[in-house]
Amino acid sequence: MLLLMGIYLSFELDKKLMIAISKVIIIRLSVGIIVVLGIYYLVNNEYSLMKNVLMLCALMPIGLTILPFSDELGYDSRIAGTMLNISLLISFGLMWGLVWVLKV
Repeated sequence: MLLLMGIYLSFELDKKLMIAISKVIIIRLSVGIIVVLGIYYLVNNEYSLMKNVLMLCALMPIGLTILPFSDELGYDSRIAGTMLNISLLISFGLMWGLVWVLKV
């Protein structure tokens, strides 16, 4: 995973592309946080392990398969790689924060 982050890491994207990437990541993470809050308040505490696992899954980063599919379908792999790197960093921070808050 770190090798892929190094290969596809690019800081030379246009401001227009960075705005588009941030919109996608903000939408994805906001939906994830809404799902986490819904699971936290709606799932019974009897199923606490299942509840914790579902909340962590809702905050997972974008899948690594985005890179080969972007190459195969002819999309710009720099955009896909940048989106993956940013989502990895943010999602891991959110997941560790969630584990710390829940004291799993």
